[in-house]
Amino acid sequence: MLVEAHWKVIKRDYLPRFFRPCLDLVVFVIINRLLPNYQRRYSQLISGRQKASWRKDIKREWKELMKADRITSNFHVTDVTRWVCSCPSFLKSRWPMCRHLIHNVPPIVNSEFFNTVVRQEVYPFLQHPDLQGDASFAETNHPSNLGSISTPIFDYPDTNNRSQGEQLFREIEQCLIDCQEFVAEQYDRKNYDWIRRVNNKFDGICILVKDIKAYRKRVSNPKTWKDHNQNTLLLE
Repeated sequence: MLVEAHWKVIKRDYLPRFFRPCLDLVVFVIINRLLPNYQRRYSQLISGRQKASWRKDIKREWKELMKADRITSNFHVTDVTRWVCSCPSFLKSRWPMCRHLIHNVPPIVNSEFFNTVVRQEVYPFLQHPDLQGDASFAETNHPSNLGSISTPIFDYPDTNNRSQGEQLFREIEQCLIDCQEFVAEQYDRKNYDWIRRVNNKFDGICILVKDIKAYRKRVSNPKTWKDHNQNTLLLE
């Protein structure tokens, strides 16, 4: 998606009259026109003469979420310090954020907050002293404070989560092996009454297999979380 976005800028802003431009022309445009424009914009962000465009967007969405009705009973796992929530809106959000997180933030957010908040690709996805506290926040001159996204070292799951996942895989794999043996045994005996009675018990597995097959046969890559369902959301 990032490559497509960059090509969209080159095609519409610098090569609108060329259907299939030659490679040397594209390289020339990138070096002599596109990169100087990015360097000039980066210098403006560094000097504070211009603000990143996403800061206005996040401020607008933040205020819209603040207007949403406050939920008294929250059934989702919400952690403001790590800035995560288990609700579907959080996964589909651009930033990401949801009303559960916004309503759990202390009411100390002001206009300066939106000028200094930092976006990250790992926990916490939004970082600021008003969200995590002064002790866990260290403001730097990283470009993430200005417009781009910082990329700290990814914190891999701990050993307990890994061992639990291994155990779940083994249990499900053994269950499917036993189920396959039962089905093959009853099929050899031509027990059609049994398969008609338990047919609806396999609906969930059939839907899972169907969704994964359709996902792997797709022609275009999914653009957002909306193109997934619970069976393909974390599929690799």
